[in-house]
Amino acid sequence: ASATLLALLAGVIGTSWHAWEAQRQRDIARAERATAEQQRARAQREEARAVAAAVEARAQAERADAEARRAAAEAQRADEARQQALAQARRADREAELARNEARRATAVQGFLTDIFRQNRANQPDPAKARSTTARELLDIAAARVDGALTDAPLARLDVLQALDEIYFHDLVLPEEALRLARSRLALARQVHGERSLEAARALLGVASRLHRSRAEAEREPLLREAEAIIVPLGARAAADQAALWREWSRFHQTRNPAVAADFAARAVAAQRPLGDPAALAVNVYLLAQVQATARRYAQAEAAYLEWLQLVGQDRRDRSAEIAMARMYLGSTQYRLLKFDAADASFRAATEGIDRQFGTQHARAQEVRRRHALQLIAAGRLAEAAALARGAVASLPAAGERGSNSLTRTYFQVTLVLALLTQGERAEATRLLEQSVAEQQQGTADRLYLGTSMQQLAALYVEQGRGREAEALLAQTEAIFDAARIGADDGLRRDLARTRARAALAQGELERARALADRSRPAVLAEPPDLDDITELLQHAELELDLGADARAAQHAERAAQAIGARGADGQAPLLQARLALLRGRLAQARGEPAAARGQYAQAAALMAPRLLPVSLELAEVRLRLASALDAAPGADPVEAAALRRLAEAALQANPAATARVAALRALMSR
Repeated sequence: ASATLLALLAGVIGTSWHAWEAQRQRDIARAERATAEQQRARAQREEARAVAAAVEARAQAERADAEARRAAAEAQRADEARQQALAQARRADREAELARNEARRATAVQGFLTDIFRQNRANQPDPAKARSTTARELLDIAAARVDGALTDAPLARLDVLQALDEIYFHDLVLPEEALRLARSRLALARQVHGERSLEAARALLGVASRLHRSRAEAEREPLLREAEAIIVPLGARAAADQAALWREWSRFHQTRNPAVAADFAARAVAAQRPLGDPAALAVNVYLLAQVQATARRYAQAEAAYLEWLQLVGQDRRDRSAEIAMARMYLGSTQYRLLKFDAADASFRAATEGIDRQFGTQHARAQEVRRRHALQLIAAGRLAEAAALARGAVASLPAAGERGSNSLTRTYFQVTLVLALLTQGERAEATRLLEQSVAEQQQGTADRLYLGTSMQQLAALYVEQGRGREAEALLAQTEAIFDAARIGADDGLRRDLARTRARAALAQGELERARALADRSRPAVLAEPPDLDDITELLQHAELELDLGADARAAQHAERAAQAIGARGADGQAPLLQARLALLRGRLAQARGEPAAARGQYAQAAALMAPRLLPVSLELAEVRLRLASALDAAPGADPVEAAALRRLAEAALQANPAATARVAALRALMSR
């Protein structure tokens, strides 16, 4: 029992010790775990403090960077302000120096001009004679002395040379004297500013401008190329000078190649437009309008003239005379676009303005009336056109009289001839045209105008059966065109070929007439065709129809009809529509369509009768063809056809000189 008790006691003691030991180990583990938790918490707190410190350090670094950038920006702004202040100071110095130079130049120019007046007074002991010295005489004195004067003020001498050049060229219209002054200015500009300077380039353009249409015009191209080599590399810095350069190139090509001239003028406008100078832009736009009209780009020319009128409307100066002339040119452009009502308004405004500025007897007043007469002819207002042209011709001095201007007289005579011919008054038209051709041959008139006048007279001679005389005139016209180097594709050549074809046809030379007709086939330049194109299409269609080429005639006639419609001139071009109706009637008759032919002939007669004179052979032809068509109509009234033939017969009897044309119409009457 004792042993058992001892064993039990030992077991209890051992178990208790193990339990105590386990508890102690648990307590140690718990203490270590608590210590670990405390260390982990401390580590987390340290980590959080480290992260916060890193964030703060990063923020401080960013703030430092921002401060550094702000400091750098401030330093840059300060440097820029310093540089700007230096630039402003330099600019102020330059402006001050320029102002001093301008003052010195102005003083030198004033002194030079004052000296001219004083020397003139000193050289004129007679006060009355000194007072009677004209402005022109004083200018001549200044021009003679400028080269030797102002030697110590070359910039002032350049100013005086330019001013005198412009006065002689624009105001006195003495191009040779202006050219001499422009050459002196170029030599001085090269000496003062250098061969490759912008001032030298401007002087080159000045000489090139004065060479326009002079005897030394061949010098212009190398001068323009030299100026171009200086100006173009400067780019936008010399935009105004580029505009002046392209303007001179445009004028150079104006009579050589109008299309190229128009392109250069457009470049001048494009260079000038961004500069914000309406007066300078107007100069370029006006040139653009003129060369576009010369190139037969009438729609673009009209737009340019209208823009020019808007630009000069902003000018405070009196531009009445220029505006009146621009309206005249605008009217000439508009009627070629078949805008007859707009053209009539432009011409009336131009006439009023020019009469007020220059008087009714001035050359410009006469020119606007001549152009207005041409517009009235195109619009079918023939009586007004003839009255206007006849009144102008009557008011002009006869050839050889004091104040006579042969070109003005010639242009008016031929305009009157055109009005009379369109009306049907052949006898007076022939007499006036013969007189005009004789005067042109004796004078120094425009040779091309002489050629076209002789061609028109030849066409009348063909109608009169005077074939030999017609051929002689046409040969002279050909020689004039050859001398002027008129190309084979030019409208003047085509018109001449058509006249020659008619002459050959009148003499029974059918093959020659066909060959000439092929050479005269129209080359339409505008889209849609303009008045000149439409007229040519109708003329060629009539020739092709007379030669039996009905298909080609129909093609040209319909092209003309489409153009009239596209131009919106169906109600404004009665004579063009009458010619078109006559052509369509003849074509319908050739196709065996009598009803269609009758309707077209009736339309042509209705359009012609109120506008043409009773003696008109064109009206007689329409009436004869209508009478023939009426005869072929079922159940037709013969009275109407007989009345038409009586009217036509009266016209034939009124034109005894037109023997060939009258014979052809009598043959038509007898069918």
